[in-house]
Amino acid sequence: MIYPVLITVDHDGKKTKPGGTVDLTTEQAAPLIRGGFIGSKVQNATAQEEPENTGTGTEPTNGPTKEPASELDRVIEAIGKIDPAKTDLFTGAGQPKTEAIEDVKGIDFPVSAALRNEAWDQFQKQQAV
Repeated sequence: MIYPVLITVDHDGKKTKPGGTVDLTTEQAAPLIRGGFIGSKVQNATAQEEPENTGTGTEPTNGPTKEPASELDRVIEAIGKIDPAKTDLFTGAGQPKTEAIEDVKGIDFPVSAALRNEAWDQFQKQQAV
């Protein structure tokens, strides 16, 4: 199956940067999806992004789409829903706890520390703009 790359992936000796795609089996893709490295599978080869698109592959698309938001995007959104005043939901380093993210409506998958860290970095960048 073809999957969109969200964070650089090294597979079969080739590095694929964000915005590209990688062909993986379901078993190979599962941990990479959970880790936020790749998004949900592309339905077919013609569903890939058009060449003139200069985005990073992580921006939301305009208009209807068949693909759900990536787990990374969903975690970033969930972080924004966590009440910053509830300090028990955050680690000593100030990051939201993975359990707090998993409790947000719309998160129906386990959130790893690596996925949380990537989402937290992206969330902070978005807040700085």
